Amino acid sequence: MNQAVWCLCIVLEGVLLIRATRANLLEKFPLFYTYIAWVLAKDLLSIPIYAHYPSLYAPFYWTTEFLLAAISYGVLMEIYNQSLKNYPGVARFFRIFLLTAFLVIAVKVSIGSFSSSHLVFGRTVAELERNLRQVQAVLLSCLLILFVYYKIPVGRNLRGLVLGYSLFIGADVVTLTFIAHPATGFAPFMRQIQPFLYAISLVIWSVALWASSPEVAAEVPCGIERDYEHLAQETRMVLLRARTHLARATRP
Repeated sequence: MNQAVWCLCIVLEGVLLIRATRANLLEKFPLFYTYIAWVLAKDLLSIPIYAHYPSLYAPFYWTTEFLLAAISYGVLMEIYNQSLKNYPGVARFFRIFLLTAFLVIAVKVSIGSFSSSHLVFGRTVAELERNLRQVQAVLLSCLLILFVYYKIPVGRNLRGLVLGYSLFIGADVVTLTFIAHPATGFAPFMRQIQPFLYAISLVIWSVALWASSPEVAAEVPCGIERDYEHLAQETRMVLLRARTHLARATRP
């Protein structure tokens, strides 16, 4: 059954890439399709490398996992950019926030790996992936809240991408959490069910991204940009007052 699901995933990944070229979606979601292409390459190369060059399999596996973890985080940034492209102030804020969060996690994991000599590259990559997945889950939840609260219009392509990606990230977070805490005993079960959930995500993406859909325009003005500008102005005023008080306190 697992082999059948694995073969199905390879077929669906190939279908996604073929439809992307025919539906002119590569320019719309370049990082997403880069991620799918890397996963497909990894799936196709894993068996021959494992069978003929077993000593190279571990470096190959963890190197591709590291690249996939970084690219998948880029997919989240791409989703935010596409969702908020009509709101430049908010999009710029989240772009800086997402990049800062990635750098903080990468530096934290790197420092931990260097300070602990027993940590190997594979464990470092696994920790980085787990931390990035947790952050992605939180940020996807925030994005869905913004969709609902501000009634942000979302086209069919982006809606399907977000839905499938939320399922994919959610399954990964649960699986990695149980793997990190093996005493619960759920890790083997999640390892078995995770490929099925990934296959469902691929089906959702294949249906939603079968053809390019037009963007949906908001029927009424969205208040997210207005609220952001108000928050930014209040933040600037607070910082200005804090700087003024600090200057007075340090003045001789």
